[in-house]
Amino acid sequence: MHEALSQSLAASLARARRMREVLDLEGEALGRRDLPALEQAAMEKERLIGLLEGLAAQQDALLRQAGLDPGRPDLDVALERLGHAECAAQSRELRAVLAECRHQNLVNGGVVETLRRFAHDVLDLMRGRACAPVTYSRRGAVRESGGGDPLATA
Repeated sequence: MHEALSQSLAASLARARRMREVLDLEGEALGRRDLPALEQAAMEKERLIGLLEGLAAQQDALLRQAGLDPGRPDLDVALERLGHAECAAQSRELRAVLAECRHQNLVNGGVVETLRRFAHDVLDLMRGRACAPVTYSRRGAVRESGGGDPLATA
């Protein structure tokens, strides 16, 4: 079990590191508004997610065979107690890299949302809809100022 788990964790770690690279590339592509690079990053992310999910299922099965609950919060400690210090270290590193991936994915998602809102605001401006800056009331409710005239008509 130890060797199989170590190999599976090493494979997950390699894919998680690649995911972090892809997310960095995606962020750069968003900054350049490079659609082909964004599409390529999206395809690679999907591929890596599938591989990581498969490896996670394999690891869960190996841990259950060893009598361990894969969801237990002190899994690393339990692995160390069983003499699997290498697996515990790999597991900790994998979680750290996945946390970095999650953070970068949230950042990239925020950029996408900002770009989407900008495009929506430009379209509203062109159509003469309300496009004044959004403000907030004392209670935090969103307030928008009145509309305007369209820039052009057909």
